[in-house]
Amino acid sequence: MKIFVRYFTFFIIIFLHFSLKVQSQNVVQLSQNQVKYDLENTVIDIFDDPTAQLTFEQIRYQKFMRATLKNINSGYTDSKMWYRINVRNESDKKWVFVIFGTLIDEIELFEIKADRSIKKRISGDHQPFSTREIDSPVFGFYMDIPQNQTQTMYLGIKSQDPIEFSLHIEDTIYYDRVARREMYKWFFYFGMLFMMFVYNLLLYFSIRDIAYLYYVLYIASFGLFQFAIFGYGTQFIYGENIWITNRASSFLGGISTIFIALFSYKFLNIEFFYPKLKWIYVYLVLCGFVIAVINLPKPTFSNNQFIASVSLLNTFLMVVLGILVVRKGYPPARYYMIAWGVLFFSIAIFLLNVAKILPETNTIYLILPFGGVVEVILLSFGLGNRIKTIEREKINAEKETLKQLKENEEVRTRIARDLHDDLGSTLSSIRILSEFAQNETVTHPEKVPNLLDKIKNSTQKLQENLQDIVWTAQTKDNSFEELLARMRLFGGEILEAKNIDYRFKIDKTLHNLKISPNVKYDIFMIFKESIHNIVKYAKAKKVQVNFGIKNNLLTLTIQDDGVGFDCFQEKEGNGLKNMPHRADNIGGKVEIISIKDKGTTITFTMPVPI
Repeated sequence: MKIFVRYFTFFIIIFLHFSLKVQSQNVVQLSQNQVKYDLENTVIDIFDDPTAQLTFEQIRYQKFMRATLKNINSGYTDSKMWYRINVRNESDKKWVFVIFGTLIDEIELFEIKADRSIKKRISGDHQPFSTREIDSPVFGFYMDIPQNQTQTMYLGIKSQDPIEFSLHIEDTIYYDRVARREMYKWFFYFGMLFMMFVYNLLLYFSIRDIAYLYYVLYIASFGLFQFAIFGYGTQFIYGENIWITNRASSFLGGISTIFIALFSYKFLNIEFFYPKLKWIYVYLVLCGFVIAVINLPKPTFSNNQFIASVSLLNTFLMVVLGILVVRKGYPPARYYMIAWGVLFFSIAIFLLNVAKILPETNTIYLILPFGGVVEVILLSFGLGNRIKTIEREKINAEKETLKQLKENEEVRTRIARDLHDDLGSTLSSIRILSEFAQNETVTHPEKVPNLLDKIKNSTQKLQENLQDIVWTAQTKDNSFEELLARMRLFGGEILEAKNIDYRFKIDKTLHNLKISPNVKYDIFMIFKESIHNIVKYAKAKKVQVNFGIKNNLLTLTIQDDGVGFDCFQEKEGNGLKNMPHRADNIGGKVEIISIKDKGTTITFTMPVPI
């Protein structure tokens, strides 16, 4: 019997020892020497009420489970989450129970005192800010625990936004000091956004670029959105209006989406680079509108889940569009791509944390403002780079204009020279032939038809030359398209009228080249004189024209199967002297190879225009 009593007593002692040890582990002991307690998985019990209808009396008798860093925050849920903490005050200090989070709709705190009485307090965004016990964007309650006493606290939380917070107990002196430091830190952050807003607004007034206006409106709405989700909008602006408090974040998030979509469309020059992708920006604007109004009737956690998912998708689209424009060689798009890449990474990290895929950390709440401020700074750099790009393009355009004016002056000079030399001499010839024909009408009437035929030919030549001059003066661009079309048409009209088989082969790469009016005119005149010579002298049946690029040289070859001629024997009036002269004027050369009774090949070459 004595042995039994001895073993029984030993068992009781061991049981009480471990029971007291476990109990001590479940109690937060507030000591005189410590200023802050992070309530982590060793001291918190948790219960999930999926109905959100259980009363506190029912909750007290439910089976709670030990909370961990992974399950203390529930993310998006329609449940009401309950947390149980045992606290013993072994100091004479005053303490604050801090729920470090924002955008929590309903908070209930029940305290069971040592005398078994129950004290209830409420907070959350469904209450006016003036009812909060602590003047802060986060939530908290002053603790009323007498020294050397223990009480149990039950914390009930329900929210349509993700349930993301941490729990602390801090002495009042420490809390006041940290709260001030936290406020200074956030005001510095919002001050940076405000400075960006003012800076870019002044730039808009100076530059009057609509992209800057959209960006300024984006910074304003994005800054107010951040002001809302971190609780400062409630604290300083609309805290007494519960309806606005519960809808401000989604509304401002939607407005910022609209303005960033409009800004991106202008900033990335989508209308120029990818006009077919305009529908993406229509989609983004519509998304922004939906996000802005979806919670106006009544905020729900499913609506907020939708907003989070769509925001992540939209940010990814922004990154993709930035990459596409970077590939087009547009320098400002690099800043845009990196900016949205950082923000996409930040949103993804936050949502993965909400979904419990990534582990909980004390600094996770900083990931969104970090991504936001980096994005705004990089976009401002991008706008600065855009100004430089526009200035560079403006300088290049001015150079191009001066070059065009110079070329136009050269065209006018050439037209004046041609009018004076070629057309002037032709008109003089027509006048002389007309006077001679008039005199011969009486004395030698049989010569008149021949004279009239010469006048007709001179008039036709004059008409063609005038058409060439007008075409050169009226050309609208520097592309090869007009030159190739005119060459093909002219050759067809002249050669096919003489029943000559005419083939015109063009290298497709010519369509991408640019050419000045002077060069265009001289190339055409070399071609024209070659065709005229074939019709007048060659007696050809076939003409092959090849125009392309060979060995980095622009090469025009006109080949016929006519009678040929002696290249060393000077032939008057056949235009062979003019062609080398015209080629030399534009930095090219003409080579003429002719074999008696086997035809003639005229080859014009010049460096490819850059």
